[in-house]
Amino acid sequence: MARIPRPPSSGACRSGRTTAPATVVPKGTSAGHPPAMPSAAETGWQRLGVHLRALPARVLIAAVQGYRLLLSPWLGSSCRFTPSCSAYALEALQRHGAAAGTYLAARRLLRCHPWCAGGCDPVPSAPPRLFSFLDRHPPST
Repeated sequence: MARIPRPPSSGACRSGRTTAPATVVPKGTSAGHPPAMPSAAETGWQRLGVHLRALPARVLIAAVQGYRLLLSPWLGSSCRFTPSCSAYALEALQRHGAAAGTYLAARRLLRCHPWCAGGCDPVPSAPPRLFSFLDRHPPST
């Protein structure tokens, strides 16, 4: 799937990079146009395989959204970074999938402590080198 960058919003960091996730447009289509009909080869089991590959990321995204809905209001806002750690985790999971997104989110949570200066820390556009082999098959959500 091709990624189309979103224009800067009010959530932009001082460096000018935005914290909003990129808009995902399926391959073979353009923004604003409906996708083409699937070919005969792209039916049934292949679509099931695509959905099953995206399942771990969707489960983790649901867990982060549950945390934001149920626990975060009681714990208060104490994150030292922009975007917040939970927003960072959601964007990392959506952009890089379950393995690389979990790695990036865990690394960010370990950096978020009282002795850290914090600041603007957007999700990197490329996965970490450890997970670069996963970039050949980006997650489809």
